[in-house]
Amino acid sequence: MLILETGERVERAEKIDATTQIVAEHLSIQLGMELALEHGVTDLLIWNDSRTPVNHVLGRFQVKKDHLKPLVEKTWDMRSRFVRCSLEWVPRKETKLADALCRKVDPTIGSVADLS
Repeated sequence: MLILETGERVERAEKIDATTQIVAEHLSIQLGMELALEHGVTDLLIWNDSRTPVNHVLGRFQVKKDHLKPLVEKTWDMRSRFVRCSLEWVPRKETKLADALCRKVDPTIGSVADLS
């Protein structure tokens, strides 16, 4: 979900193959970035409720799993396409609308934790 400076909300969710929660969170960050680029956003603030992907992208956590390295590298590459791109961890209660959007695409998901 992208919220523009005007307050307009742009929603997009995509069903993905079964994967881990960490991979799904990395993909959600990338989807948000793609949406922002499509709407001409140059200054982006991303909120995500999963600490590990946030800290991977910020370089605070080492990416130890080989399957995650290309995801993080792609996100770093995408970040360079913005004038400014910030990423912050937020509590889960701040992402309820985005979680609801995911359940619209795949009603079998009770919560993101079910992807583990």
